[in-house]
Amino acid sequence: MDKTPKILIVRLSAIGDVVHSTPILHSLRRKFPDAYIAWAIEDKSSDILTNNPLIDKIFVFPKQQWKKRGFHIKNLFEFFSIIKEIRKEKFDIALDLQELFKSAIIAFLSGAKRTIAHAGTREFASIFVKEKLPAHDNFDPDKIIIERYLEPAAYLGAPVDEVQF
Repeated sequence: MDKTPKILIVRLSAIGDVVHSTPILHSLRRKFPDAYIAWAIEDKSSDILTNNPLIDKIFVFPKQQWKKRGFHIKNLFEFFSIIKEIRKEKFDIALDLQELFKSAIIAFLSGAKRTIAHAGTREFASIFVKEKLPAHDNFDPDKIIIERYLEPAAYLGAPVDEVQF
């Protein structure tokens, strides 16, 4: 990779999983200290990332508001408005750490040149991924979840020997 990359991390929800995925920021910063790193997340979990100095921008999807509103066309317009803002950034890489349909579609719609996630994702999410990491076993007792979240960073050549929150 010749230039400083623009990287989008997509991990939308599950507060504990968002916390467990934050070590990827330190790993990516060690490899790409000047990279532009953004994170796509839902509103319920977004406070975890607010004011994190390793993140340049946070894209918040207001899922709680959308749920209150119910099925409404305004939700769709707001969703695509956020996607439009993401696309303006012209990301080089989108890392789908959630590996569900909702996160995969955001990574795909981001327009990133490279979308990276594990093969064998749930909800057919891997059909939206350009670069697939080896499938993983969510129930492997020898592999902690944090290691799994660091695999995309390792794939990009980032060091994963140190876990920092």
